[in-house]
Amino acid sequence: MSCHPSKFEIGNPDFTLGILGAGQLGRMLALAARRMNVRTVVWTGGLEAPAVELANHVIDKPFDDPAAREEFCATATMATVEFENIPRATLESVSRCMELFPSPDAIAICQNREREKSFLREHGIPCTWFAVVSSVEELAAAMKELNGPGVLKTAAFGYDGKGQVKLEGTEDAAAIWAAFEADRAVLEGFVPFEKELSVMVARGVQGEMVTY
Repeated sequence: MSCHPSKFEIGNPDFTLGILGAGQLGRMLALAARRMNVRTVVWTGGLEAPAVELANHVIDKPFDDPAAREEFCATATMATVEFENIPRATLESVSRCMELFPSPDAIAICQNREREKSFLREHGIPCTWFAVVSSVEELAAAMKELNGPGVLKTAAFGYDGKGQVKLEGTEDAAAIWAAFEADRAVLEGFVPFEKELSVMVARGVQGEMVTY
């Protein structure tokens, strides 16, 4: 399928923003788009999703559905994601029929804590001590090396406190691993913090950036 022209202009009736996912962030994105007179199409796995009622077009099919992919590519002009856990094959497929921001490679890094932390470390960005574990023996060795409190997190699909457990460092590794619902995880050293600050950075297609 050939790509749509991707020129974005406020109010351009030929431009439709495609959103992979329709959760609360998708709802905020669709709401902002509506205020700017930008049409949206959301691809979701359920009509109860928050962004559905604000989108101009809704595709309610699984992310691995070929017909849904064809419909999305025929409807959207440019695409983005509202959460990171979209199948890599879907991201690659969409990126072949239109521009997708962020790129499939960038999204793939964000989908997995192991890849994410390795990327940060490789680029000299400070992060807490961590070790990747995929067995009880590796967890026991990592806990021994850490020798203190930490947080065990699933390598993939964990979010908002889900898929993780705080450890004091004295627990039995076998019991922790048996109860942990993942076959690959990241053990991080616990950071004793006083407050949490978040900075949001939005980057345009020409490289311009705005922080919030």
